[in-house]
Parts: sequence; structure tokens; C-alpha cells
Amino acid sequence: MGGSVDLSEQRARYISLLLPLLAKTPRRLRVLVVGNYGNRNIGDEAILCSLLDIIEKAARSAHGDAEVEFYVPVRNAANLYQFHDRRNLHALPIRRTGHLFLKLLRCHLVVVGGGGMFSGYTGPLAKLVPYCALGARVLGKKVAYVGIGIYPTAPAWQRWSVWLSMLFSNLVCARDESSATTLKSLTRFKEVHVCPDLALFLADEGSLSGPEAIQPSLGAANDEINIGLSIKPLKDRVATALLVETFARIINQLDHVLRHRVRFVFFPFAMTNSLAENDSALGEALKSRMENGDCLVLLSQSRPREFMGLLGQMDLVIGMRLHSQVFAHLTHVPLIGIKYEQKNRDFLENIGAQSFTVDEVILQTEKVKRAIIDAIPRTALPHNLGCPSAPLPAS
Repeated sequence: MGGSVDLSEQRARYISLLLPLLAKTPRRLRVLVVGNYGNRNIGDEAILCSLLDIIEKAARSAHGDAEVEFYVPVRNAANLYQFHDRRNLHALPIRRTGHLFLKLLRCHLVVVGGGGMFSGYTGPLAKLVPYCALGARVLGKKVAYVGIGIYPTAPAWQRWSVWLSMLFSNLVCARDESSATTLKSLTRFKEVHVCPDLALFLADEGSLSGPEAIQPSLGAANDEINIGLSIKPLKDRVATALLVETFARIINQLDHVLRHRVRFVFFPFAMTNSLAENDSALGEALKSRMENGDCLVLLSQSRPREFMGLLGQMDLVIGMRLHSQVFAHLTHVPLIGIKYEQKNRDFLENIGAQSFTVDEVILQTEKVKRAIIDAIPRTALPHNLGCPSAPLPAS
């Protein structure tokens, strides 16, 4: 999933893997796409953008004049349409179970699509996905797991339910080597393909926001340093509080060192109802600890390509969310990664980005602050600052 991957080849590979499942389907294809969609998670919505494009391309490779209708189970239909503008995309509220079941009966293909769906952070509804996929197979539907992440932090019973469901599915594509390793016992009975995270194809499928996009959004001055920030709550509330306090100190001190010419821009990648997946609440807590309120801007969510376009205007990104790291990589912005789970450890290692663990951020604050200053491109520093080599104030 790193920088050496040829994305055009990998997209073609995804399409070729889907083609056998579409060979005998009708020209008017109905696809049920299952994932953490319509849940205000930008990374998952980015995955959905790419996944729909890939399925459409595969369908048109199988049938030149194919028409595809996508049906996506969601908690809130408005949340899905907020992030996607496709006439062939239909939200299926999960509370309407009868309607959802009828759509399942009418669909030709079920795709369980992408993301770190199975880990220690898995929500209660996602834990039901393997059983739903098994049910679809019982009903004679073709089922594909595409770009899936499954990690050792998931409970053993959950990993086994996924394993069993995948065993009876028609296609399994893991999104990284760690997921493939977790599924190692499955490979004795089923081929597990390893393909990149689907969000990596986002930049090639549509234009990003132009360089001017950040100006009206942030009102940034020409000589201001913009540092994108994506941090997420941890499962441990004490650790989350320590992370917030640490970054508050880092931002306040860098604001002083860089003479109030730095602006941290907080990107809320997830705004769900779960405390462990609500970046916005964490951003508000961070904002309340700012000595200079102007040095931290809290962004609103927007469509994935627009969000990536804004992140692409940063001079530096400090990213904890995997897809903040993916977006920085795609837009060629210098990145300092924060590792909290195997999925972003692997990604950061593959792209060769500088990174710290959560513990290192909390315990080695001086080292992190120096790394941030050193990572800012010299051309981004205001001309009257030069290279700030003075010792940093103590924490």
C-alpha cells in the first residue's frame, strides 16, 4: 500500500478480480454495498467513492452498456447523500429491515467493502456483517469482500466469524499484509488477494479542490504556515485526555516559537456517535486549551475529494487517522504519522514517512516538537523567520 505501488495496475487488478462475478449478471446490475457508510467517517466515504467507481468499471468491462444501481445500508440516509452525489446510489435505512431484505433478494451481487472494519474499534453493527454475508450466500447471492482490513485487535470470536464468512464467499481481497496474515489460516482453503486500500484510488478518479480552495475556507495569510492535524480518541479515556493535553502544549509552544505565524487546521475525519470515533469532540477539547484561539481552526466535514483537496493545501500534516495519512501521501504533503494500530504502522512504514507511537508523542514531546519544525518545508516559513533553530521552551 505504499508509494511504490502502481495504482493504475492495482485498480485494473481489482477490476479483473471482480469480472468473474459479473460475467453472468444482467446488463442492469443491482449491487448491495455493505460497510461503515453514511456514518460521517471521511475515510470510509472515500473508500466508498473508489469502490463504486471500480465496480462500475468492472461491470462495463463485462457488459459494455451496463447500468449499475447501488444500494447501501445506512443508519442515516442524509449522511450518505451529504458525501456522495450519484444518481445511481440509494440509501437503505437499516431500521427498515423488511425493505432491506427485499433489496437483498433482488440484488445480483453483495460487496462488503473496504476499511478497517474488523478490529478492536469495531462497532456493534459491523460485528453482524459476517453473518449477513453468510445469509446472502445461503440465498444464492454472490458475495465479495473487497479491500477489507482485519486485525489481531479484533476479538478471537469476531475473527473466526469473519473467517467462516469469507470461506463461503466468492472473493476475498485484504487491503494490507497485516490483514492477510490475520487470515493466514483461511488461505489453506481460500485464496486471499492482497490489494491496496481503496481510498488510494480517490485522487485518480476526480479532480481535487484547487490551490485557491483553502483561502476562502481558512482565510490564510500568504506568509502563514498551515499544519493539518488529525488525531482521534483512543479507547482509553485517560490516554485520550493525555493526548489532548500533549497536543495543546505542542501547539501553544509552537505558536510562540513561530511568532504566531502558524495555523493548525484540525481535520475531523470521523464524527460518529461513538466516543472512540468522534474527532469533533476531541477537536473542541483541544480548542478550549489554546492560549491563542486563532492558531487552531476546526474544519467542518465535506465530501472526500474536497476534504483531501483542503488537506493537500497544508504545508505539513500530522496524521493519526489512517486516511489522513493516505490523503497526505496522495497530495504529496510532508507527513508526520502517529501510529495507534497495525494498519497505520504498516502504511507509514511502506511509504517511508516519519512517525511516532502515541506513547512517544506523550512521553517525548520535545522530540515531536523538533520533528514538526524540521518537517516544515523551508519555503513555507515566513521570510522573516528563517530557520527557527533556537531551543524550544520546556514543556
